[in-house]
Amino acid sequence: MKARNSTPLAIGDRVRERPKVPDLIVRLNSPSYETVARIASDRRYGTVVGITTKKSRTGAACKYIIVQWDRNRSPSVHASSRLEKAPD
Repeated sequence: MKARNSTPLAIGDRVRERPKVPDLIVRLNSPSYETVARIASDRRYGTVVGITTKKSRTGAACKYIIVQWDRNRSPSVHASSRLEKAPD
């Protein structure tokens, strides 16, 4: 079986968070609906500064991306499934 590259991201790529699924418990007529919708639609943009591999508790290798977000000073580590390439 051929191993596939599950992380098409490289150092220097612009990325953004994948869309969050809004909480379905909040109804449209709820006073907090707009707050939840704003939080769910707010997506951060940043630059990939590193890629690392960590082992899960079952021993599988999982890829993590180190991202320098535009609004933050220090980089943070995120699962590669949480990120996508930002459109140009």
